[in-house]
Amino acid sequence: MIFLVKKKSLLKRKKFFKQYSYQLLSAVLILGIVAVFFLTFYSRSTTTSPAEEVVTVNGDAITMADVQNRLSFATGMGAMTTEEEVIDELVTETLLLQEAERRGVSVSAAQFEEEYQTLLMMNGITEQDLMGQLGMIGVSLEYFKEYFRANVVISQMLDDLVETIEVSDDEINMYYVQNLDQFSQPSASVVRHILVSNDVEGYEQEAERIRGLIADDFSNYCDLVEEHTDDVASAGTCGEYTVSAGDPFVEEFKQAALEMEVGELRSVETDFGVHIMLKQEELPERDLPLSEVRSDIESFLKQSQAQEEFEALLLELQQNAVII
Repeated sequence: MIFLVKKKSLLKRKKFFKQYSYQLLSAVLILGIVAVFFLTFYSRSTTTSPAEEVVTVNGDAITMADVQNRLSFATGMGAMTTEEEVIDELVTETLLLQEAERRGVSVSAAQFEEEYQTLLMMNGITEQDLMGQLGMIGVSLEYFKEYFRANVVISQMLDDLVETIEVSDDEINMYYVQNLDQFSQPSASVVRHILVSNDVEGYEQEAERIRGLIADDFSNYCDLVEEHTDDVASAGTCGEYTVSAGDPFVEEFKQAALEMEVGELRSVETDFGVHIMLKQEELPERDLPLSEVRSDIESFLKQSQAQEEFEALLLELQQNAVII
């Protein structure tokens, strides 16, 4: 299942293609961050009508079809789970989506598309690859997108909760002193790229044409990124990423970033198309001063506190829910 993983380390900068990664084949749902399953249901026969209501949550029905679809998806992705656990998961998800709606949390079509493309990029697959994987386990792309949208909405609610939390300077300073071993930065390369997607015929020729438009001094590179890149996640930052050896970038992209010379322009093909890459800078390994990591520490502490509040919120939702 999908697990939206926020920054695992304060030391990690922008990855491919956001400051958090998606692990497509993880057997953990985002709802696993709260790890609370609170209902026990008896086993039901698979011959039960798909339209039959298994449980209602504050009036919203979860049907046997919902259960069977999620169970197929979970087991197909390698999760060791049971029908009862899937029902618990769907109840938890429903409670959180109801609360998100109550709070006015929503995800626009543009935001969803950005998150979806990021998911594909992070897992090194195209939409056709995803459809093929889903087809082998009997799950439609439409079902997957609805499942993923629920993840994005719940994640947005958690992000909104983070924004309401304040962290003091003393808390930040104490964390830094107590975790000095975390604050070393590996050597890395700063690169920019223009992605020409292989979704359309003639993409290689189009990549050559765009490369030919780049000025000798690269002064128009950012303009070309804005006009032509198919990587929506980096379009607003001149296509820039910081790449180190341990990062989960697409291998051809990472290898090129690390071996290129500063100022070198190179076209690299991956499963996503052609990346017209420009190397900006080499960053040496070094210890990071507090001034550089203060905002990251603050973000981490906020997220930790938000998780505690999120778990308390879920417990409150469970206690107040009408579940039949």
